[in-house]
Amino acid sequence: MNNMVKIYQSNKVNLLMQLDTKRSKLQTDEFGSPCYTVGRGKNEAKIYVFPPVNYSGDLTVEDFVFTGTTHRLFMYIRELYALRNTDSIDFSIKEFMLRCSLLDRKQARKQIERDLFALSAVSYADGGTVIDSFEMPHGRVSVKLSENFVQDMGRENYILLPVEYYTIDRQQYTYAPNLLYYLLLLKYYNSKKTNKNRVSIKSLLEHGKFPTIEQVRNTKNNSIKDRIIVPFFRNLNALKQVARFSYYSERGKKLTPDEVRALDYEDMVRVVIHIEWLYDKKK
Repeated sequence: MNNMVKIYQSNKVNLLMQLDTKRSKLQTDEFGSPCYTVGRGKNEAKIYVFPPVNYSGDLTVEDFVFTGTTHRLFMYIRELYALRNTDSIDFSIKEFMLRCSLLDRKQARKQIERDLFALSAVSYADGGTVIDSFEMPHGRVSVKLSENFVQDMGRENYILLPVEYYTIDRQQYTYAPNLLYYLLLLKYYNSKKTNKNRVSIKSLLEHGKFPTIEQVRNTKNNSIKDRIIVPFFRNLNALKQVARFSYYSERGKKLTPDEVRALDYEDMVRVVIHIEWLYDKKK
C-alpha cells in the first residue's frame, strides 16, 4: 500500500477535474462572464475564469490553460492537503519533479507557475474558489488554499490514488490520467455494489474526454479508428501497472484478444470491461 496516497474528493472538485481547455470551448454566460461548461445532465456546471486577485506575475487571463498538467499539480496539492491537514501547502520544486519523474527543472518551474495561475483563476458558479494565492520563492512553492475549497473537501470522502498517476506521460497518453481517475471514482462510489469493477467502454469514452463520433466525422481527419478506437486501447493499456482489463460482450461472453482487435465502433461501445486492480492483491 506504500504506492497509494489518500486524496480527498468532492463533487465540485471532480467537476473541476473534467475541465480541459484544449477540448472545451470558452463561452460567456447571460451576464457576459467567461466560463466553461463541465459535467453533463443534472451534474452540468459552469467553471468561471477571472484574473487572480493576488497574483503579481507576468501571466494574464489570455494565458489561461487548464489541461492534464494542471490536473496533476492539483492532485499533488490535494495529496499534501490530506497528509498535512492545513490550508497552507508548501513543497519544493524538486519534490514535485521527483514525484512526477520530471527532468527539466526550468521547464517544470514554468509549468508549475502556469498551472497555479490556472488554479487561482477558476471559480464555481457559487463564487467558490480553489486557491487564494501562491508564491514560488527560492525553488519552493507556497500555496494558500481558499476557505471554500477546505470546507468543500471535508475529511471523510477520499480515494486511494496509485502514485503511478503522476508519472503517466501526458503527451503520449493524453487520456490515460482521466481514465484512471474516473475508474477510481467508479470504484469508490460503487464500493458496496457488485459492479464496482465493471464499466462500459461507452462510459469510459465519455468520461475520458475522447472526441465523440460526431466530432470526428466533422473534421478533416475523420477516421474513427485513428481518432477513437486505437487511442482508447492505447491509453487504457498505459494503466497496466495498476490494473488488468478483460473485455466482455453485452451478453457476457469474454472476448479474445483477436476479437478485441477486430471491434468496430458500434460493437466497441457495447463492450463491458472487467477491472482487476493489482494493488487490491497487495493488501
